[in-house]
Amino acid sequence: MRVPAVAVVLALVAAAGCPANDPCVREPSYGGAANDEVWLTLKDAKANAQHDGDVATVTSPATDAALPADNAPTFTWQSPLKIAVGATTPQPLYRWHPSPFDELRELVIPRANAHLAPVSSDAYLADILVPGRACPVSIVTTELSHVLDEASWDIVKAAAGQPLTLQLTSAYLANGRVSEGPFQADDVAFTVE
Repeated sequence: MRVPAVAVVLALVAAAGCPANDPCVREPSYGGAANDEVWLTLKDAKANAQHDGDVATVTSPATDAALPADNAPTFTWQSPLKIAVGATTPQPLYRWHPSPFDELRELVIPRANAHLAPVSSDAYLADILVPGRACPVSIVTTELSHVLDEASWDIVKAAAGQPLTLQLTSAYLANGRVSEGPFQADDVAFTVE
């Protein structure tokens, strides 16, 4: 039996669009104007981060702090990359309105959603390394502080009594691309009790 050429082409296109087998697919806790695009940009840039220049400084938790497990703490840092005007996202030039033909076509071929608008802002990736887990609990934000969502905090506090590490990567993004940095802050060790 011969496989139609169209089926082969569709299978190849589908396989090419699939992401690599990344065991760390759990999305981070988002804050500010951060989105998936910011997360993936910082995640890729982290390997090239420098420990000098405009590096951020973690202010909470303090090194070797013991955090109470009853409430998620506020993680905070200071950064020379922070600007007063805040994050910006470009507005679309026009708004697409589907025609009746488009709506009919989408019954057969679903419409693909485009990437999110690029962000221009200072951005931060905070990874909390938890013993026994291959993947960190991550925070991606354009703010100088963040409180973990309940699901993320549950993972962190389940490691109560064990040494945890907060790693902070920062960069300035111009239209979604790193224009300054990335910078790696000193690791901060802490525990949850």
